[in-house]
Amino acid sequence: MNYTTTHLQPTKSYPTYQLYVIAVGKAIPPADVLKICILETLRWLRSRLWEFPELPEDIRTPEPPNYTEFQTASLHSFSFDAG
Repeated sequence: MNYTTTHLQPTKSYPTYQLYVIAVGKAIPPADVLKICILETLRWLRSRLWEFPELPEDIRTPEPPNYTEFQTASLHSFSFDAG
């Protein structure tokens, strides 16, 4: 009888987050509300990574009150491997 051994690899899990927003009102256009939400999320991420001496350029964005300085075209997928 021949047996095949399968080596199982440990699984990794990565936290993921979703943002669900309902923008109501007419003081700020919905596109700007989305920018503010994006910037707030990136600010939250920076606050979670405060212990690292060097943060990726991808998350060095303006603070949410400065949303007019932010271009959504600069958004892209990135990864941050801190070991």
